[in-house]
Amino acid sequence: MKQVLSIFALLALVTVSYAATQHSASVTLYEIVSVGSNKLPAGDYSLSWPAGSGVVELSITGNRQKLSVPITVAPPDKFATGGAIVTTSGDKTLLLGFSTKFGKLTIKDAETK
Repeated sequence: MKQVLSIFALLALVTVSYAATQHSASVTLYEIVSVGSNKLPAGDYSLSWPAGSGVVELSITGNRQKLSVPITVAPPDKFATGGAIVTTSGDKTLLLGFSTKFGKLTIKDAETK
């Protein structure tokens, strides 16, 4: 019985540690945006990504969409407001990344996809 309790305690610790190494944010897109070959319709989305540096995977979910893209994370801009970072290319709006309180999330190769 003591061994079973130890295993549950260890699993709880691992779960808490995993949750502590994740960042998340919410964002509203006000128009259709292109992310590589995918399109995200206007709506509310949840973002989640692991803590760390280098290239990590950003999960974008919401509005019946689920997408995972590689991003780089930089420190947040001092006076930046949260939200999507977009640019236009012809008649398309391209999603380049997001600005959050945790940092600037730049989608890797967003304009070349």
